[in-house]
Amino acid sequence: MDRSDIQIVIFAVFVVAAFIEFSYGSAYLGAFFATAALAVLLRFSAVSGAGGGGSLLRKVLGVAIVAAVLYYNFSTQSQIKTLDSFLILLGASIAMTGMGAGRIRELGHLTFYMSLIFLVLFSSVYVLPGMLGIKLPYYYGHYMVTLPVAKLLTSAGLDLEVVAMNLLYVGNMTNSLIGLDMACYGFYSMFLIISATVAYGITMDASFRRIVPILAILAVASYAANLLRVSTLIVLAYYYGVDTMLLVHSHLGWIFFAFLLLPLMYLFLK
Repeated sequence: MDRSDIQIVIFAVFVVAAFIEFSYGSAYLGAFFATAALAVLLRFSAVSGAGGGGSLLRKVLGVAIVAAVLYYNFSTQSQIKTLDSFLILLGASIAMTGMGAGRIRELGHLTFYMSLIFLVLFSSVYVLPGMLGIKLPYYYGHYMVTLPVAKLLTSAGLDLEVVAMNLLYVGNMTNSLIGLDMACYGFYSMFLIISATVAYGITMDASFRRIVPILAILAVASYAANLLRVSTLIVLAYYYGVDTMLLVHSHLGWIFFAFLLLPLMYLFLK
């Protein structure tokens, strides 16, 4: 894996961390990671040079998508969430593919495929089932996250009990009910890892035979990492209270994502 490949992975991690922090965590950390992603992008620009004029149509289309999403959220006074974030990334990626600099175009193609694949996965699991009245994530969260976490932690001696769908009674310092919501189910990180891997494979013309085993490993690793993340949060609530859990809740997601993505992407790229 050469230096430019490492920069691409780092850029993807910074972008994801920025979106997660803006949506669920600290706006200051979101701004920090967004600035870091911009710094990596500017380095691409400096290395690759200005290049030709690129495509004005793509630049205008990309900027228009970003502006439309921001205008909608501003006019409706709604918070930018996951769907909005990746629509913004999609628009920015289209604009980047219209740039003259070769490396920026390459990065734009990577983030375009990554955001597009993520939006397809997100719509398939959240949007379409929701329109049909099917609570697919809700049932997945209960049977694939809540019950396994409760089983694991009760086996370790913690005073826990599943009292309803995705609802845990946590004893000791907390002594209250904790509900697991959409952010706890691990779909986002799994979608991000799958999207980033497939996008890199498409951008670099990797063979289908090479990508499929990697995707299987990533899916299993992502699921295991999310169980560890949720278990860690419940343990923090159990021993130190809900306030401590909430303090690290939003940040733990991108940390696990980064520490999982970087080593596995390294194995994929080397």
